[in-house]
Amino acid sequence: MKKLENVLITGVTGSGKSVWVKSMMADIMKALSPEDVKFIVYDAKRVEFVHLKESRYWLKPVMTEAGEFARVLEWLKVEVEKRFQMFRVAGVDGIEAFNARRSRAADLLPEHLAEIVLVVDELSDAMIDLGGDGNSLNLADVVPHAREDVERLLVFLLTEGHGAGVRLILATSRPAQEVFTDKLLAAVPTRVVFKVASEEDSIRLLGQRDARDLQRKGEYLLRAANGVVGVGPVRSISDSEFDRLVCARPTGGVCNGGRTRYRP
Repeated sequence: MKKLENVLITGVTGSGKSVWVKSMMADIMKALSPEDVKFIVYDAKRVEFVHLKESRYWLKPVMTEAGEFARVLEWLKVEVEKRFQMFRVAGVDGIEAFNARRSRAADLLPEHLAEIVLVVDELSDAMIDLGGDGNSLNLADVVPHAREDVERLLVFLLTEGHGAGVRLILATSRPAQEVFTDKLLAAVPTRVVFKVASEEDSIRLLGQRDARDLQRKGEYLLRAANGVVGVGPVRSISDSEFDRLVCARPTGGVCNGGRTRYRP
């Protein structure tokens, strides 16, 4: 988790985004227990994650609605601010030091904080419209949050959340300006770019044209936080293997196996 940065994954439908996201999540689950890391997953397409209803790795059940997604962003902002306050009380400068502390001043604080990873599978559905009933709806028409408010919350979490143990994995097939504004794009310098639809998208995301010419299946370019672009290593995981990891420690009930709780 020390090395995991916020990351944007983008590319045309069928290029390999969901496999990359699942393989990254699998790496984390193999390395850390459900007490050490929790996922919050927004599956707008209702395809990749929604069937996985129970897992000790889930901080809350998989979300499918934009309104719920917006409320979770608000909760995460409050959680980040609350954690920073706990760090100040405990006299530490981050989540790792907090979890390792042994000071009497922190006796009334939680013994352990889990890292939180927010996974968004298709950000454009939250930022632009909601499918499922045949209608195209602006997010502002669905929940009392303008797109600008959602963007503001995302930028806050991308820029401030890391120190509090909150990371974001944002996937979208539509990296256009109306989904990823320049302000939002600047807040997530690490980008995994599969084949994109246009030269303009490639230049905007990577600063070069090469992503337009990638093959559709699994080939991608990785832009690191320092701006260096290179070919990313192939990542793969089967749906059955991923599901096995998620359900390896079944709760037999609700998805609240760790110490951190989601309270909308």
